[in-house]
Amino acid sequence: MSHLRTCLVNIYLISSLFLGGSQAFADQRDTNEITGEAVKENIVLVCVKECDDLMLSPMRLRKLFLGMPVQGKQHYLKPLVNVSDQQLENVFYQSVVAMSRKSFQAKTLMQKLRFAFAVPKQFEDQSLLLAELQKSPTGVTYMWQRDADKIENIRVIRTLWQGIYAGN
Repeated sequence: MSHLRTCLVNIYLISSLFLGGSQAFADQRDTNEITGEAVKENIVLVCVKECDDLMLSPMRLRKLFLGMPVQGKQHYLKPLVNVSDQQLENVFYQSVVAMSRKSFQAKTLMQKLRFAFAVPKQFEDQSLLLAELQKSPTGVTYMWQRDADKIENIRVIRTLWQGIYAGN
C-alpha cells in the first residue's frame, strides 16, 4: 500500500511540474524571448507580392497542399511544399494537412492516380523554393516567419502556426 501511495505522490508531483512549466512558457510567449532552449516561432503562408488577395480556409488550404485544384480570385493556385527544415515539415504535416508524412504521400499519390491531380512539388532547398515562387504568381508556400521577414518580394498571407519548440 505504501508503494502505491509513493507512486501516486510521484505522479502528482510530475504532473504539477508539467502544468507549472507550461504556464511559464505561456507567460513568456508574448515577450518573444528565448527561454532556455525553447524558441518562439511562427509559420506563415506566403506568396509573391503580385498575387491576388487570398482568403484560404483551413480546409481549402489542406485541399491545395493535397494536390486538389483550388482557385484563388482569378487563377488556380500552385502549392509548393517546403521540406527544407525538419521541424517546419513536421509542423506542416500536423497542423496544415493533419496527417503523417507517410499518409500525406499516400494520399497525394492516390489523388494523382484516381483523379489525375498533380502532386505538389516538394523543395528541400529553400533557395530553389524561392526561385520557383518568384516564377509563379499563383504559387503558395509556407516558411518560418523569421525567413519571410528577410525576403523583400513576398507577401505574408496569414499565420498558419504559432508555437514554441526546443531550439534550432
